Amino acid sequence: MILYNQGKFDAAATNFKQSFSEAKLCEKNNEYSNYYRKQELLNNIALSYYKQDIGDSALVYYNKALDYISAHQKSDTSTFFYDEMAKGVVYGNMGDIYKKKGNTLEAENYYKKSVSINLKSGRETKDAQLSYLKLGALYLELNDFKKLETILAEIRISLDETPNPKGEIIWNKLSWKLFEHSNEKVKAHDYLVKFLTLQEAEEKLNKQIYQVDIYKQLELLDKQNQLHLAQNENEVARTYLISTIVILMLILILSIILGRNWLHSKKHISTLKELNETVRSQNEQLEIAMSALHKTISEKDSILKLVAHDLRTPVASIPTLVEIIITEVDEAQKLEYLEMIKSACNSSLTLIAEIMATADISNKNIEKEPTLLNEFMNDCAAILELKVKEKNQHLIVELPALETTIMLNPEKMKRVIFNLVTNSVKFSKKDTTIKLAAFINGNKAIIEVTDQGIGIPEKLLPEIFNISKSGKRKGTEGEKSYGLGLNICRRIVEAHDGKISVKSEENKGSTFTVELPLT
Repeated sequence: MILYNQGKFDAAATNFKQSFSEAKLCEKNNEYSNYYRKQELLNNIALSYYKQDIGDSALVYYNKALDYISAHQKSDTSTFFYDEMAKGVVYGNMGDIYKKKGNTLEAENYYKKSVSINLKSGRETKDAQLSYLKLGALYLELNDFKKLETILAEIRISLDETPNPKGEIIWNKLSWKLFEHSNEKVKAHDYLVKFLTLQEAEEKLNKQIYQVDIYKQLELLDKQNQLHLAQNENEVARTYLISTIVILMLILILSIILGRNWLHSKKHISTLKELNETVRSQNEQLEIAMSALHKTISEKDSILKLVAHDLRTPVASIPTLVEIIITEVDEAQKLEYLEMIKSACNSSLTLIAEIMATADISNKNIEKEPTLLNEFMNDCAAILELKVKEKNQHLIVELPALETTIMLNPEKMKRVIFNLVTNSVKFSKKDTTIKLAAFINGNKAIIEVTDQGIGIPEKLLPEIFNISKSGKRKGTEGEKSYGLGLNICRRIVEAHDGKISVKSEENKGSTFTVELPLT
């Protein structure tokens, strides 16, 4: 289930299959519990294949689940009520597959079967609510708004009786689409706002998804189990030792046995110490992993806040501008509104590009290659020259006399150089100089970007490489900043086992320094 929630559906399917094959060993005295676990595992295997868009394999396992349930119904009629509930859940999931295949008639049929079984008191009401809403979404795709309206009215009664947070999100979304179609803009807007609010709350609840390496956890549990067994063995040895001391004090031969037991006990203690040390080491590694996880979650939260703040405004303005354009008569005014839409789209695309750049950066997936330092720096300078000239600025490049080879990822490291020089351009006035320099210091390659710009306030320096709204400032000519560029630089440099730092003074300029190991 952890692998499934992490989106690793192939690995999840493999583990569900193994669990199914080993389920016969579980709860031999409770046959119904074991049976119910097996039919649930068959459904989970099918869901894993569905998530991978392997619809045919998913259908095979859904039909296996149905056959398994039907066979149990014939052998044990006492659980007929619960077996029917399980079938209803499977039918709803099968509807999803036929909908994805484009077979709307079969999808509609299975959704209705699921609803007819479980949308009753005492059954899987919440699952049936979701199946009913999926049927509504199907009618929306088929533009059958009359049926959609009927479903929304009927399911509203069920949702009031049995609250379902996920169902509320879908219901508000479908209501928004329905009233948008009927051109009732006020109602459509109200449901859209409710939908976005509920969806945002749902995302906050689910943001701390499983990130722990499950295989390491299993290894740790195995170590703990070995420790537990060793402790039990040691307790048995101690009990035996205490019991035999009383009896064997009169017999010399038994005293020899007592000595041997003492040696065994000493061996157990040594084993315990080794296992304790192993567990301690594993705990330290787990704490490091959890610390990194909390840091990653914090950065993801910051990115989500930036997206919510910086994307919502331009995207939300586009429908309003389109409405105005439709009714506007003046062509010149229309062009002006279209330019505003274009600007909003470009701004959103730029932010999306920055966010995408923050993904997948770590020292595990950075592929380095031998790179000539001077050649690499000259390539960067050639591209950046045009950017510098846009503000009538001058770029100076200083490189070491001898060419040096360093290990780096040219594509990722170019992004660091581009971000630093672009920032210098953005926060420097026209007719100023920007220096891009590289030199060797011991076993490190040093890259510096120096400008004569507005500098960085002292209070912002501690957070300059983190994702924060406080670090977002406009350039000298009003250029927009998203607060992600320097964080991307830090992550790329650290993935190269390097360091990045800054020295700055307000109104006198800044110097950003990147240190990279030569080997």
